[in-house]
Amino acid sequence: MAEPRLANANVVRTAEGGANQYLLQQILNRLEEQVEKRSPMARSEFVAAPFSLGAATDTDVPTTLTPADPEAIRYLVVQADRACDVYQDLSATRKAWQPGYIILRCNTASAVVRLLLFTER
Repeated sequence: MAEPRLANANVVRTAEGGANQYLLQQILNRLEEQVEKRSPMARSEFVAAPFSLGAATDTDVPTTLTPADPEAIRYLVVQADRACDVYQDLSATRKAWQPGYIILRCNTASAVVRLLLFTER
């Protein structure tokens, strides 16, 4: 029998009886599948991005996400060590995002930002 994929699967292990254990495991697996289906994110990761080069300068943000088109990566600012705006340069002379990294800017020098990078379903 396959192990449940959820982190709190110890609930299954403490249930008495094989039938109860199997039933609880099936319920947990189905719940996890429903959560995954409802999430707008196909894949995601958290990264720390130090914008130390100065305000409004391109900063490479490394990523392990590998969509066919790197421009399909989306980002959300989760936390910042100071008030700042993180944005993407959309001018005609901007650098294109490449596999392994995206390029962002920040309006505040020396800001360290935690980003959620993701690809949409």
